[in-house]
Amino acid sequence: MIGEYTMNWYLVYAKPRGEQRAQANLEAQGLEVYLPQIERDKMLRGKKQKVEEALFPGYLFVRFDPSQFAVARVKNTRGVAGMVQFGAHMPVVPSAVVLSIMQQLDDLNEIPEVTNDFTAGDKVIVTEGPFAHLNAVFQESSGENRCFILLEMMGKQQRLEVEQAKLAKQGD
Repeated sequence: MIGEYTMNWYLVYAKPRGEQRAQANLEAQGLEVYLPQIERDKMLRGKKQKVEEALFPGYLFVRFDPSQFAVARVKNTRGVAGMVQFGAHMPVVPSAVVLSIMQQLDDLNEIPEVTNDFTAGDKVIVTEGPFAHLNAVFQESSGENRCFILLEMMGKQQRLEVEQAKLAKQGD
């Protein structure tokens, strides 16, 4: 069994903040490398910006055949701290697991981003869920695709966090 049949995924851990360097150097040696990344909002210099971060900080998946490519070469690659091992045993990561992570990240990236066209004080109506058809007042965004509203219930205004996609401006 030579070639494709003995190619397996292994887990490599990178030096601190060295995932990209390890990925580039491993790929330069002809290895298949997968660094799962997720896009998220982060405050940088007081502004909210989208950044890509490693889903598993410090870890990369590398696909190779240890009988054809020396494990020592992987371990000695710039940016690599070592291989995940249990004693002398290097566990194989099933291809199905890596493919599942790839698919889930692809699906996650296909979620449409909700545009925030609400400002504090806007009168809104809840369009879905247990509070559907109730009037509310938009307060503020609370994170990715969620927001706070004030909902009139039992003679009091209740502050709730809801998905922004479940709101519409009154009069629209």
